[in-house]
Amino acid sequence: MRNKRAYRADKGKIYFNGISTVSRRNTVTDATDLAARLSTTLSELRDVMQQRKDQVEQLRGEIATIENQNDDLEKKIQEMIDSF
Repeated sequence: MRNKRAYRADKGKIYFNGISTVSRRNTVTDATDLAARLSTTLSELRDVMQQRKDQVEQLRGEIATIENQNDDLEKKIQEMIDSF
């Protein structure tokens, strides 16, 4: 059996297989509400992504500093071994 939609303008409702699902007035406000929520969610997601990007850059800087310190320690150790 195929699902069919029947639009009945006189009652302002949308019917799906004879069952009223939503009113047309609610559809517009729901869409506006949904668009506002989506906009807010996307904005929050952008903020989180920027924070993560900043954190990654900070961690990369810390890694570079630790690698440089490690190289310095290796040189000091090699100098100490060569002096014996």
